[in-house]
Amino acid sequence: IWRNNFGAFDLWDAPVSASAVDSFFIIGELRANFNKVRKNYTYQHHIYAIDTLGNVQWNYLSPVEELLSEQMAIHAEPDGSVIAAGFKGEEFSVNAVSGAIWWHPAYIYKLNEQHQLEWSVEFHEPIQTMFGNELKKIVKASDHSGYVIAGHARMAVSYNPPVADNVGWLLKVSLDGDSLWSRKLRFFEEGVNEENQEIFDLKEMPGGGYIMGGQTIYGNEPSGPIQ
Repeated sequence: IWRNNFGAFDLWDAPVSASAVDSFFIIGELRANFNKVRKNYTYQHHIYAIDTLGNVQWNYLSPVEELLSEQMAIHAEPDGSVIAAGFKGEEFSVNAVSGAIWWHPAYIYKLNEQHQLEWSVEFHEPIQTMFGNELKKIVKASDHSGYVIAGHARMAVSYNPPVADNVGWLLKVSLDGDSLWSRKLRFFEEGVNEENQEIFDLKEMPGGGYIMGGQTIYGNEPSGPIQ
């Protein structure tokens, strides 16, 4: 029916999440400069709405001084507000010409009807990591008690000896942005390196519980990883 291009064409500008409300689609994407530089990175969340003809209705771009993760989840409300979830980042120097980014902590925020930041909340449970922290899905609880966010994060199992694994992770925040609880989910036993438990999708069930879909990867087999 139609095909449009959106974004800044000299940067990495890629959609990773979408939500629909009424006759609008809300798109969440990363706008970054890692296609042009090896340090002094910019990672911004670009959230915008389009109508059914592909016309942009509004834009939000997170502050350029904040580093926000490529993987993000969004949830659009009927009043036009948007809940977004990802991770904050901190750049560090690898050598004289290159930098890299630690991703930590989890970061959930709300844009109000005017598409301005209304509240934000952080969860500091994961350890700093360059890979393994992703939030994939946001669901509003049917009892209006808040929002449940699903994903996975690299957690510290022990520090002496150092052991960490990638666990499925559920978070819940209130409608006003207060942190309520978090849950770590493992299929494998705790304390073994090279394990990954990842949640990709989440749906509330009629009884008030949640069903999740994802994958597990066990990397310690002699023949290679088992998925």
